[in-house]
Amino acid sequence: MIDFNQLRIGPLRDERTVNGFHCGNEDLDGFLVQDAWPFQQTKLAATYLCFHQHEVVGYVALTADSVRLAEEEKRHFLENKARLHEFPAVKIARLAVKASWQRQGIGSFLVRVSLGKLWTLSESIGCRFATVDAKPGAQPFYEAHGFVRNLHKQEKSRQTVSMRCDLLYYKPA
Repeated sequence: MIDFNQLRIGPLRDERTVNGFHCGNEDLDGFLVQDAWPFQQTKLAATYLCFHQHEVVGYVALTADSVRLAEEEKRHFLENKARLHEFPAVKIARLAVKASWQRQGIGSFLVRVSLGKLWTLSESIGCRFATVDAKPGAQPFYEAHGFVRNLHKQEKSRQTVSMRCDLLYYKPA
């Protein structure tokens, strides 16, 4: 079992840091190797690497987002009758764990760290939700971390499941 005290999180500093990262998903590997650094430089996404000693064992990329709620959901969130059509959010745009490190809790660790960062951010600026577009099969993983389906985006043609976590009720560890 991994000692989580030996993991550290740091921002992506340059493109050379990520050579040799393979999680088993071509899209997630490609993002880290080809897109993460340009996205970081142009403020499109912030990528955080998870290190065990000097090895990159996972990463998470965060970006700005907004959440549109279904009418029945709006009533629950708009106690004061505010006229919001969209709610401020930050999206977990990508999350991956190196293949040789999977199934050891690192993905959960990255979600908890991300939600902690976003909860802290929500104390300084308006940010009500964390969002994710869960890839097929990943929905139960995110549900275990407090995410629920976003009813407004339930089109059958989507290949991902739009989910959200309400930061107002999130309790950082």
